[in-house]
Amino acid sequence: MSLNELQVSMLAQIYSRRFQSAQNIYIHNTYIALSTHLQSIYTVCHQMVGPVFFKKACYDYIQENRLKTYDITFYGEGFSHFLAYILENKLPGSIDKNSVLKGLPDLAQWEWAIHFAQCGLNHINHINHINHIGSKAVDKKNMLFPSGSSLVHSYFPLEEIWAVHKNKKIDQAGFMLKLNLEPKYWYIGLLDGELSIQSIIASEFFVLENIKHKGIDATIAHEIKSHQYLDIAENLAESLRQGRLILA
Repeated sequence: MSLNELQVSMLAQIYSRRFQSAQNIYIHNTYIALSTHLQSIYTVCHQMVGPVFFKKACYDYIQENRLKTYDITFYGEGFSHFLAYILENKLPGSIDKNSVLKGLPDLAQWEWAIHFAQCGLNHINHINHINHIGSKAVDKKNMLFPSGSSLVHSYFPLEEIWAVHKNKKIDQAGFMLKLNLEPKYWYIGLLDGELSIQSIIASEFFVLENIKHKGIDATIAHEIKSHQYLDIAENLAESLRQGRLILA
């Protein structure tokens, strides 16, 4: 090997090690930043399961969900589904899946909805008083589901669990194991710039969910076809009054 070839080989090894070192630092720093970000969103989930379980879940999630943008605001949207997958497929057989872990995915969905409301796009409903759907003011406008809002449902008393843990009064077992006989439904969004968490009835939940995914015209057509038009009229009027729908 000539002197020149030896020098080139040595330089290649030096810069290769430097590149690998820099890459490892970058990966480590990215992991810390993203796991800290996830913990800031899912604070109650972190309290529920403790730092060891939560950090491992974060690491696995980050490994499978690479950051694709410099803005990490909405990174972690799929964390609830990922937790459900972990509970179903990754836990040892000796772990009781009916323990506090059972409600973790629903709780994560709840916390994401709050984060999304506070950081996402939101619209202001300028029509505060709607008496009935047939009013001229409504006929001339299109009803939309606010883009920064979410709908959540669960058999777990998520609102109570969240409130208790936010107040640092941690007694998760007393809440988590008290399942509701019927699911509860919530609308989470901003109202006049403030976080609004509203308990809603099942029929209104499904109407709002249809409007969110299909639009108002398709929703009304479906409800008329299923002979539930009277219910949808009442639900639309109430949703407009409470800010769960906006007029565009």
